[in-house]
Amino acid sequence: MPPRRRAALPHIENGRLVLRVAGLEHAERVSLWTHLTLPLEREFARVDDGWLLEQRVPDLDRLEYLLEVTDGDGHTAMGPDPSNPRRVPTAFGDHSWVPLPGYHQPSWLTVRGVPHHHEWWGMSDTPIGDVEAQVWSPADSAPGDDLPMLVAHDGPEMAALAGLTQYAGALIARGRLPRLRVVLLAPGHERDGRYSANDAYADQLVRTIEILSQRWHSSAPPIALGASLGGLAALHAQWRHPGLFGGMWLASGSYFTPGTDPHMHDFAHWDRITGFTAAVTGRRDETGPVGLGEIAVVCGTGEENLANNALVLESLRRRGVPATWGCVRDGHNYSCWRDLLDPHLTELVHRTWG
Repeated sequence: MPPRRRAALPHIENGRLVLRVAGLEHAERVSLWTHLTLPLEREFARVDDGWLLEQRVPDLDRLEYLLEVTDGDGHTAMGPDPSNPRRVPTAFGDHSWVPLPGYHQPSWLTVRGVPHHHEWWGMSDTPIGDVEAQVWSPADSAPGDDLPMLVAHDGPEMAALAGLTQYAGALIARGRLPRLRVVLLAPGHERDGRYSANDAYADQLVRTIEILSQRWHSSAPPIALGASLGGLAALHAQWRHPGLFGGMWLASGSYFTPGTDPHMHDFAHWDRITGFTAAVTGRRDETGPVGLGEIAVVCGTGEENLANNALVLESLRRRGVPATWGCVRDGHNYSCWRDLLDPHLTELVHRTWG
C-alpha cells in the first residue's frame, strides 16, 4: 500500500476533511472548537508528527474554528491552528478557517468602491450613557444632501469584520445600490445591556436617529442592520416605536425562548429577552404593531440561533409582515453575515426605498 499523503494544510481526501497539526509534542489533548451546533468529530488523535482529525465533510460552505490544547498539568489554551495559514479576524481575535467544496467569497470584496469619507458624531450624558457613531458617506456628498441611511448596530465591527462599508461602496460603484450613507453605531461598554430588548435603549435610538437625520439630511426612513443581539435590539426598537425604520436586515438575532435556548437561561437579561420574544411569537395578538416595515431575516444553517430565527420569521409572516428569509451554510460569525449582505440586504434596500 502506498504511503498516505500528508499535507500540512487542511484538505479534503477521499470525501473526508483532514486537519493535521504538526508539533504540540507536550500536549495531552487537542480538540476542535467551533461555534456550531452540527455534529462534528472534535477530538484529535496523536500521530507520529503531531495530531490528526478526520471526519466526513460537514454540511458547511466554510469551517471557522480554534484549537483547544490541554497540557500535562491540565491547563487548556485556545487559539488558531498553527498549521493553517488561513486566518479571519473576529471580535474575539483571529480564527482559523477552511473553505469547503464550492465555497466562493463574495465578488464585491475585490471591487473598488466609490471614494468616501468618515465623520464622527457623539452624544454624552444620555439616559443610556454616551452614544457614538461613525458616518460613512460618498466623498462627493455634503451633509445637506438628502441621502438614505443604513443604521448598523455593532457598526464598527460590521465594517471591519463583515465588510459592510466595502459592500456599500462596491455596490454603489456597480450601480446596484443607490448613493447612501452608512451609520456605524458603536455598541458602547454595556453592549449586552443595551441590545437585550432594553426599552431605554430603544427610546434613545429614536432620538439618535432624529438627530443624525437632521445633521446628515435624510428624508427616507432608515434601514436598520443588526446581528445577534444587535438584530434583537433593532426588532425590539421597531416593535416599541413602529415606523422608526423603513426596513430591517436582521442577522442571526438572539431571540431566546425557553424551548429553543434553554442553555442560555443564565444570561443576565434572559427574562427581558424571552418576554419580548414571547410578545413577537405569541398568538394572542395576531396582528402586532403596524409599521414594522420590510424585513429580511438571515442566518447561518449551522448555528444555535437557527431555530429561534425560524420561529420569529414564521411569527412575523403570520402577522402579515413582509419578511424574507436567507441563509448560508455557516455559523454565528461575521463572515457568515458578510456573505449574507448580497443579495439579501441589496434586495431589502430596493424593496424599502424603491
